[in-house]
Amino acid sequence: MNRALAAATAALLRDGVGAACAAAAAAKRHLLSGAAAVDELTLGAFLWRVDHGDLARLGAPAPRSADDANALRQPHVALAARRAAKGAVYRLGEFVESAPPACASRFFRAHVAS
Repeated sequence: MNRALAAATAALLRDGVGAACAAAAAAKRHLLSGAAAVDELTLGAFLWRVDHGDLARLGAPAPRSADDANALRQPHVALAARRAAKGAVYRLGEFVESAPPACASRFFRAHVAS
């Protein structure tokens, strides 16, 4: 949760280690309570089978092999390939963050939480 990290960092810089630990503990309780909205969570996946060289090849318009096509079926790999084509650099094992739709928490609250 990006907000939790930002709050803990701000508390660390403002009030020290104790305050940062308290902020992190409060964020943990909030998450585990089930009160966190979907848009508060960082969604994505790790690149375990592809690295930057693979992503450069996957992002090229050239014909692809069956293995490349299978790799691109994974949403986080396809997203990383598109971002790599625009200049982003990824390493093997790196986390690729994808943002949820803006209406995700509103939908969750209206249909799932009730």
